[in-house]
Amino acid sequence: MATALGTMRRAARTADMSVPLEWAFRRDFRAGSTRIVLAGGCPPDAEPLLAAVLRDGDVDAPLDLVIDLRDLPAVAVASAGTVIVPWAAARAGGPVLTVEPPTHAAGLLPAGPGRDPKGAPGRRRAHLNLPAHPDSPAAARRLVADRCRAWGRPGMMERAVIVTSELVSNAVEHAGTELDVTLVEQAGAVRVSVRDRAADRPDPAANGNLLAERGRGIPIVAALASDWGFVTVGDGKTTWAVVGGDLPADG
Repeated sequence: MATALGTMRRAARTADMSVPLEWAFRRDFRAGSTRIVLAGGCPPDAEPLLAAVLRDGDVDAPLDLVIDLRDLPAVAVASAGTVIVPWAAARAGGPVLTVEPPTHAAGLLPAGPGRDPKGAPGRRRAHLNLPAHPDSPAAARRLVADRCRAWGRPGMMERAVIVTSELVSNAVEHAGTELDVTLVEQAGAVRVSVRDRAADRPDPAANGNLLAERGRGIPIVAALASDWGFVTVGDGKTTWAVVGGDLPADG
């Protein structure tokens, strides 16, 4: 499990709203979960920061995202809620979201099925933990092809397989660390994310030759995906891409 501290300052557990917001990302890579631990205070000027932390956590978490509020005083929880409530209500897919302690969840998460995206209709997920090994791209390709067939998305399978292969190949070659591959299908699109343990930023200009046999990298991801991006958080990064829309039957 790895921890990336958002700030090193130690804030007293107090209702003083001048105390700065602290956060930490704690990840269990084998389980595919990310925990955002909030502490200190949540003054009004920290709300944009909290919104950014939540967005990063939503991208970073492979399967499950936990917002841990146990170290926040009650007044700070109320302030954080002004950011968490609209953000949680507006989420479309992403990792399964929970809030701890459970007594806070009812007031912060949407009521009904939206509280647990596992139950949301039309949303399916798959996760694979892989080593930095030359065989890992092939394992990821098999997972994507299998899931696209099972999810009834054969028209986007070829693009999703290529995009995943490039993202995993880049992670194996350049990050050289253990990695997580996560697929989420919802609303006619497949989102692929690859989480590694190296904080170097992907270079969109690296190897722009789309006809190369390997290492085509980010340019081919950008060419095949409807959207892509990355987020770096302390000990690593998540690079993601969305493949949406079916190819023609003869494509």
